[in-house]
Amino acid sequence: MLTHYRYSLASPIIEEMKSVKNEVEIQGLKRAHRRDGACFVQFLAWMDEKMSKGSEITEWEAARRLTKFRRKAKNYMGLAYETISASGSNAAFPHYHPRKSDSYIISKDIPYVNDSGGQYRDGTCDTTRTMHYGRPTLEQSEAYTRVLQGHVGGDLKILHANACSFLVSVDRHRHRCLPKGHDRCPTRCPCAEEIMARRSELSRELIHVSDLFY
Repeated sequence: MLTHYRYSLASPIIEEMKSVKNEVEIQGLKRAHRRDGACFVQFLAWMDEKMSKGSEITEWEAARRLTKFRRKAKNYMGLAYETISASGSNAAFPHYHPRKSDSYIISKDIPYVNDSGGQYRDGTCDTTRTMHYGRPTLEQSEAYTRVLQGHVGGDLKILHANACSFLVSVDRHRHRCLPKGHDRCPTRCPCAEEIMARRSELSRELIHVSDLFY
């Protein structure tokens, strides 16, 4: 509320209401995630079959195939956001999405990341998974494990408004596996998938990571 020379901030009523889900919303989200999860499992099975046969699947083709599975689901309204389908160093770009003209072929030697979700009438979904269709190197496994430890450590903490306790936990493990000279704001934390992909492609000087909190 604005006054002559001073002002005071009213409590964020809308944000507070949105942050607390009622029973109808909760049940809707559960149904949507079960439905979306089934689509993602179909996609994973399709990928496993194709990769085991030696097929050349591009990032763009993989994203397109996953969308096809989701379109058949009940209450589907579209994608929650543009599908992030990235192989190797492409996974180091925030919110990367492939183009048909120049997308990478998914290799058995480097990680493949899929970050995607469907938008349904009863809920919005967001799933991120890292796949490796060969045998990960020790470096890839180490990077993935360290960031996973950071996330697990953060999950066990009680978060304050600024989430500092969580970020410090993630940051501690992150710096044990990132390249030297990596300089990022401490209020941003990495996704394990992006770090693992970056560590397998050392041609870039910096890693770009997206916010964990959307």
